Amino acid sequence: MKRLLFCRCLALVAFLLLIGAGNAFAVDSTVTVDAVIQAATLTASDTTLDFGTIITSGADTVIIDASAGAATAVATDPAVTNVTVVGGSGAINVNSNIPNAIVDIIYPATVIINDGGVNNMTVDQIATYSTASPLTLDGAGAGVINVGGQLNILAAQVAGTYTNTGTVSVNYQ
Repeated sequence: MKRLLFCRCLALVAFLLLIGAGNAFAVDSTVTVDAVIQAATLTASDTTLDFGTIITSGADTVIIDASAGAATAVATDPAVTNVTVVGGSGAINVNSNIPNAIVDIIYPATVIINDGGVNNMTVDQIATYSTASPLTLDGAGAGVINVGGQLNILAAQVAGTYTNTGTVSVNYQ
């Protein structure tokens, strides 16, 4: 009798397990996955690096040290050169759509300026006298790169207006 009761109880448990398994609920659902890709933009506008009007009686260098911000020209030997500054350091206004972006600045090693003919002067030390790289843009994605350099004047430099361009590259890190 005990054995029959045990078998019936075991059969009842097995039956209830089968019925309970059939009553389990499963639900499938979908999830939407989105992504928006926006191209990083980096734009720049600039002002001229202007060494001013220079009256010289010999070889000299004129430096615009913009490493700490906007600056004006200073002759390394004022006894040789009289500099009348009408300009100063150049500036590149950088704008990005990425707040607090970090950008690398690559300056030219030298820029040869000329009078439109055969007479040249060299501007060098551009990275030394300009905003240090890398530069962290502000929360609005903006920053200013101040550009300076050293103008090397020859002893018999021919009078004239000397000009040219140099490329400063600004790249996201």
